[in-house]
Amino acid sequence: MEDREDYYIEKLTVGSWIFCLFPYFLRKSRKTSLLSLHYVDASHLGLLLSRFMARSIKAEIKRLDFSMFDARDQNGDLLWWKVAFEDLVDVQKRMREHPEFRKAIRNYETEDKMLLFLMRRVLYFDLSPFGLTRILLLIRVASSKQEPAKQKPITMFFLSSQRPWLTEIGKWAQKTNVHIVPMGGGTSFSIPKIILQFGYIKYLLKRLMYYWMAIKHKTRGIISSGGSLHNAPPADSPLESSSPKIAVEFYGHLNLFSPNLHSDLFFIQQSNISKQDVLIYFQHPDFLASDKEWNEIKKYGMSAVVINSRAAATPHVPVFNYRGQRVKIDCPKNITDKHNDLVIRKYLYEQITDFHQQRDYWINFIARHNIKMHVSWYKYESGYLPLADALRVTGGVGVVYQRSFEHASNSWTVSAAEVVFGFSKLGAHLGKDADSIIPYYVVTGYLGDHRFPLVQKEANGIRGRLRSSGAKRIITYFDESSVDDDRWNIGHKVTQENYAYLLNKVLETPWLGLIFKPKKSSSLRKRLGNVADLLDRAQETGRCFMFEENNIFGSYPPAAAALAADIAIHGHFFAATAGVESALTGTPTLMLDREGFSASPLYKLSLGRVIFKNWDDLWRACQDHWNVPQGMPGFGDWSLVINDIDPFRDGRAAERMGTYLEWIMEGFKAKLPRETILADAAERYSEMWGKDKVFSINCDSKQYASVN
Repeated sequence: MEDREDYYIEKLTVGSWIFCLFPYFLRKSRKTSLLSLHYVDASHLGLLLSRFMARSIKAEIKRLDFSMFDARDQNGDLLWWKVAFEDLVDVQKRMREHPEFRKAIRNYETEDKMLLFLMRRVLYFDLSPFGLTRILLLIRVASSKQEPAKQKPITMFFLSSQRPWLTEIGKWAQKTNVHIVPMGGGTSFSIPKIILQFGYIKYLLKRLMYYWMAIKHKTRGIISSGGSLHNAPPADSPLESSSPKIAVEFYGHLNLFSPNLHSDLFFIQQSNISKQDVLIYFQHPDFLASDKEWNEIKKYGMSAVVINSRAAATPHVPVFNYRGQRVKIDCPKNITDKHNDLVIRKYLYEQITDFHQQRDYWINFIARHNIKMHVSWYKYESGYLPLADALRVTGGVGVVYQRSFEHASNSWTVSAAEVVFGFSKLGAHLGKDADSIIPYYVVTGYLGDHRFPLVQKEANGIRGRLRSSGAKRIITYFDESSVDDDRWNIGHKVTQENYAYLLNKVLETPWLGLIFKPKKSSSLRKRLGNVADLLDRAQETGRCFMFEENNIFGSYPPAAAALAADIAIHGHFFAATAGVESALTGTPTLMLDREGFSASPLYKLSLGRVIFKNWDDLWRACQDHWNVPQGMPGFGDWSLVINDIDPFRDGRAAERMGTYLEWIMEGFKAKLPRETILADAAERYSEMWGKDKVFSINCDSKQYASVN
């Protein structure tokens, strides 16, 4: 048998092959019999050229085929868990201790949000928050494919362009016997990336796009109204009221008059906060400000503004248009610089400049609209940190609330806001482990529980329809969507397998009813492929119902599906929020852990009664449960963890959050100092709901003596 050496290549291009890979392997081919080159991605020409020249160096070139779902450790758990909760944290700590990082933050040691911003930015490769995660996953995958008997170092080629931290990753990877070789030639010509390098060009393009949209909109208005033109507020027009405002970012859900549905303003619906005090702003092109949204906001008595021209589908909403001032920081070269020091220094200074520019933008936005509070759930990217610091500078309050259940601390769960609302103390422990900085962590309970009684009528209707078609037992199934490229997330194949299993059971079992509550129903049929035919056949029986909604994420909460069923099943462990909500409704809820995540705190639950590793075991358990008159003891029972998830369970979590925000606004309207406002609100909440429900995380407790 010929001796073979394996190598792994992140991106195979003409440039990387000619200038790096071929010369490297030409030298290697004299020392070994056969080279096996595994590439992750490749350009068409790069693949053709390399295969044409491969014979001259005795090399076999093939794609590194793997899926995130199949890449597992010896315990059967996904390697992705190791990357997200171990490797990523370890690499971040290593980067934080780098001498250049320590020098860069020396002048900002009192600015905690700057530190967290830089820590979050080191995760970014190729303008992607998951770029570093992919690199670390590739290292894990390559290591897992190595035969234990060989014990040879693994050589991996990674693109070095625009990746100043690659050398540090290489040092970290040596402990896993992986040798990283940086290579150039990986940057492809990309107009969007070029535009991103020039802020003023991007600014002008957005303005032109907005004006073009406005012209088209007004033209349609003239035609439809027989010549009259709607009155639209001019861009950058000031708000009518100068009273203190709460700013809320729009993420696709208004439903202001439907409290039973998801809403970005749910806490307003459950409190006495004045509607006139609320400003909704539109930033994401996926969630547009259209006439429909504008009319609903006006009718509800709130204000709105567009801060990204690409998020405007109507000229009626005012536009805030400002470019943050960019002040460049000198980056001198030192005679004592070691390899890559200057590259890292330039990168860090560039990030610090970005932070100040973004903060300047938000300071102007906040001042223009007299914003005293900003409320959002989104904490997963670096952009919210300059906003949080702008609120600090202007005397306002940043508020983050928990929307999703979090299993364990990782690099994306870090929070830095004055007030954070969480389901329970579990989130506080995770925040402490993740180096969050939170003066006031407020335990509210599950923030969607007010919807449970509001969706009961809808749930009863769905249940009645299925039962009238012969369903005696009804199962609800929650999924977490899937992606085209199954190397970096759950792929469509897994989704198809899960749906096919349940759909076949419905077609085979005349007494079984089935409810599907997909995370993204608008793309489900496309992702199902041929399995969509099974879905159509199942729906024809009258015993299969699916929540089909047109927006990106459905408006109906998981509770609407859970309350219609005898048993609910959440098909994925890595994002367990739908399963958690289902369990909180009182519906027996099962968790299918095909991905393997044994480190989750939910594994306190019974294996074989609540948690299942495969469909066959789960289905047999359902049958056993139904065959017992009183049901199988402990089946779908979450009592072991339910108090850790929500210590209240009274349907008043959103009310608690809304009331807390109302107290803060009262303080701002009374022109009290921010510190006094926050301390008073915390003390009132502690007296009402318990002193163990408000505390600080990774802060100087002396500053918050009234709370602790």
